[in-house]
Amino acid sequence: MKPVEAEIYHYGWVKDPRIMQQKHRAIHKYWGNEATEAQKSDAEAFDYSGIDSLARFTETHPQVMQARISRQNWEFAHDISRKNLSLKYRLKMWVEKQTGWQIGEYQNFRF
Repeated sequence: MKPVEAEIYHYGWVKDPRIMQQKHRAIHKYWGNEATEAQKSDAEAFDYSGIDSLARFTETHPQVMQARISRQNWEFAHDISRKNLSLKYRLKMWVEKQTGWQIGEYQNFRF
């Protein structure tokens, strides 16, 4: 095993709110008992207001994502200074920021 210096970006939630709502309806079909009200909703678009915490992305997007980003035809207006976290998650985030260790996170690799 050889360590590599690499960044991994997750774009799974970077979707047009209408497409995200379709995704959550599909999820609800299989895991309906754990679905949120947003997933059960008949709304046309997903409500992103329940986001718990975000930071502004200031890096360069990978080349493979450039076309997708340039096609974006929806506006994402969210106050990233607003955090919707319990004390438990605030503490976990603080520990991670200070040490790089994510409490309780499974890792199937070694550094």
